[in-house]
Amino acid sequence: RALKLVVVFLIIAHFVGCLWYTIAFTQCGDCSSAATVCPGPGYRDTWLSSYGWTGCLENSDDVQSAFEERYVTSLFYAISVLTGMYGAVVAVSTEEVLFSYFTMVLSGVVLAIIIGSLTEV
Repeated sequence: RALKLVVVFLIIAHFVGCLWYTIAFTQCGDCSSAATVCPGPGYRDTWLSSYGWTGCLENSDDVQSAFEERYVTSLFYAISVLTGMYGAVVAVSTEEVLFSYFTMVLSGVVLAIIIGSLTEV
């Protein structure tokens, strides 16, 4: 039963992490320009830029490694927020702040369900 709750928690964390990255990635700007210069037109600062990343992977020497590093950081954010340890990966843009608020509320609900089901007799 506890293992099932851990798996459900990790699935929720995966989706939250993917959404977190997607929010920042959509603010990267146009990475498909002929020059493939990232950041592209319309770029805005995000949590990615606070790590020195543009969000666009085209200019990375090792795309797979860059993607993995960003996924792990996004997953770390998700697990941090869902467990109430917010602060290591910080929201920069308005969209990220709003998503963080939503995620904090979601985390309260998820933790209440997990604790409630563990204490159920």
